[in-house]
Amino acid sequence: MKRVIWLALMVASPLAMATEGATPPQTSAAETPFERDFSKTDTDMNGMLSRSEAEHAQAQLLTANFDKIDANSDGGLDRKEIQAFLQTTIQNAMRAQQEEFLKRMKAADKNKNGGLTKKELTSAKDKLPGLEKSFDAIDANKDKQITMEEIVAYARANQPQQ
Repeated sequence: MKRVIWLALMVASPLAMATEGATPPQTSAAETPFERDFSKTDTDMNGMLSRSEAEHAQAQLLTANFDKIDANSDGGLDRKEIQAFLQTTIQNAMRAQQEEFLKRMKAADKNKNGGLTKKELTSAKDKLPGLEKSFDAIDANKDKQITMEEIVAYARANQPQQ
């Protein structure tokens, strides 16, 4: 669950994650963290980040993936290129995390009925942390087992509000 929250925070401030360690300047209320960090990094104010600007800002994610992000191969990263790269990166990470969770859930489902009982979950609690203590709340139909659908519904209903 903490990884999902971390990924959500990455969506909220993509360039902030790419330029970790940078001290944010004071900004207006309308300016997003992405715009603030992009503007700060774009020292020549030409609307794109050069490799040297990214390196100078210690934007490790950008420098490590510069050529991959530079979709049009013009030697600079514009806002759209960075946002597209970050969105794809986040989606891939979330997909991998979901696949891993499903794999763990299937392994814990000893009777292969698509749901987890408390007993099945107790024996797999190290592989599916956090579910056991929320079991009763997740079990929406009170059938003494939780399904992936119930887990997703519970997660959506209980996600932190921004």
